[in-house]
Amino acid sequence: MALRLIWALLVDTPPSSDFLFMHNAALAAAKGDFSFASSDYYTSWAYQLGFTMYEALIVKLFGTPIIFLKVINVLWSTGTVALVYWTAGKAFNEFCGRAAAIAYAFYIPNIVMCSVLTNQHVSMFFFMLGCALLVHRGLTGKYSWLLIGLSFAIGHIMRPIGGVYIAALLVFVTVFRLFRGLLNARDRCLRRQPAS
Repeated sequence: MALRLIWALLVDTPPSSDFLFMHNAALAAAKGDFSFASSDYYTSWAYQLGFTMYEALIVKLFGTPIIFLKVINVLWSTGTVALVYWTAGKAFNEFCGRAAAIAYAFYIPNIVMCSVLTNQHVSMFFFMLGCALLVHRGLTGKYSWLLIGLSFAIGHIMRPIGGVYIAALLVFVTVFRLFRGLLNARDRCLRRQPAS
């Protein structure tokens, strides 16, 4: 977290291009002006509204200085590191959890992007949360599916790549059930064979 925070505080990365347009729209939305929604940008790229409204909420709660958004980016990114650790540790073992978390924590683009007002941090956190819930809670229980779906939905609202995660989820469920079925069939077969 310290490395991300130092980068976000010391490296001046003023918003430009789309990031600037969304930030200005968020500032307007925080003041109650939603006229930006009918602009050419948002009529062409409506999926950016979710992230813009998220930024507007942060501006409304903490004020207009961009540093608040950058520090919150650091928190989302650090939270994602924790989720990577938690998930890999549960799926494999403690060593794998640590290795995955260290690799993610020190991956340079994840550090330098903390100072950029992008939708990647918050969306990645929620997509990773959905994956973590899947690994930790398994495929049973309606509330597990509800929480996984809610996490993916929030991630998708921030950055519309949820379809990739849903496809991966379907592959995971199919492979998991197939693998479990094969293991059960093997165990039944082994139990039937007489001991030699």
